[in-house]
Amino acid sequence: MKNLVIILFIPLLITSQTKFEDKIFYEDGLILNYFGDTVFTSVVNESGLIKSIFTYDFGGNNDGSWVINPEIQILGWSKQGLVAYMHSNGSFFSEEDRFLVIQDLISDKILEEKNNMSLIDIDLLLNKYQIINQTTDYNSKISEYDIDLNTRSNEKDDCMVQEIQYQLNISHPRYGEKIITNGLLNCITDLGVFGFFKSPYENRVLIILYYLPEVIEWEFYHVKSFGASLNSSTFK
Repeated sequence: MKNLVIILFIPLLITSQTKFEDKIFYEDGLILNYFGDTVFTSVVNESGLIKSIFTYDFGGNNDGSWVINPEIQILGWSKQGLVAYMHSNGSFFSEEDRFLVIQDLISDKILEEKNNMSLIDIDLLLNKYQIINQTTDYNSKISEYDIDLNTRSNEKDDCMVQEIQYQLNISHPRYGEKIITNGLLNCITDLGVFGFFKSPYENRVLIILYYLPEVIEWEFYHVKSFGASLNSSTFK
């Protein structure tokens, strides 16, 4: 199994307009994250819908050519703490198979998850939730905060790989530490942190985890998403 990642960060001025520093690195025209993994990105404008597409490529760490890396499209944000994005869980990220997710980053509740949507349907859904279509930067670390993905693996009789218990924590040298989420995934080959996306309206981030189920003939990386406020009052 690929080593699970621990994110380290550098100083940050805490304001509602905070921007992360040193979020990505450029080498030979490619975008690299903090750990040297390649993140391919492209922007497509279709009838006014701007789609920032981020593909996390693990290079030689994939279990053969039948493992498909995760992709994320950030569509936009609302002033009420919502985010809209598309992902490729269990599909080849074709126009028909993309899933659009609208998530409340305060409660982590998934408000909508739909696939095979037309551009008109997408625009209507974004308007319903007052989500403004925006491009978004990819970040692989957050200044002054540590994000720790703690895991414990257990052998399972019903699959060749492991059951993984995980807990995602965020800490700050002055504010303390809090749990973002925890859970259990069965028959998992790989688990880690994809990266972070910052709300343009508030001091809150969308955190993306990736995980790979047991690979039999072919398999796709899946994603799970969680919100986290960076305000000091939320660490009490």
